Amino acid sequence: LATAERTLNALLARDPAAIRLARLAGQRLLLRLEHPELALAIHFHGGGLDLLRPDDPAEEAYDAVVEVDAATLGALLGGASMERLMFQGRLAVRGRVHLLAA
Repeated sequence: LATAERTLNALLARDPAAIRLARLAGQRLLLRLEHPELALAIHFHGGGLDLLRPDDPAEEAYDAVVEVDAATLGALLGGASMERLMFQGRLAVRGRVHLLAA
């Protein structure tokens, strides 16, 4: 995860639009990938984000929880509409949904 975290933060540092991430500082997102089964915690801070493998992925510790399969995650990262994926039942989000949109 350290390599992915460094790469993402380097890309974010070069993207002028990433300044919006500063508004997310202190927020925590739990991403649960269904196949393969994987839980990933994303912690936002002023300089980017931290990626962690949580020991106990209790939903109460996060501002938002996203459950998705690999194909849907690819579609979401590729620009597919979050609302459409949710309506189709391919994307489950609990908590502060606007965090995912941001």
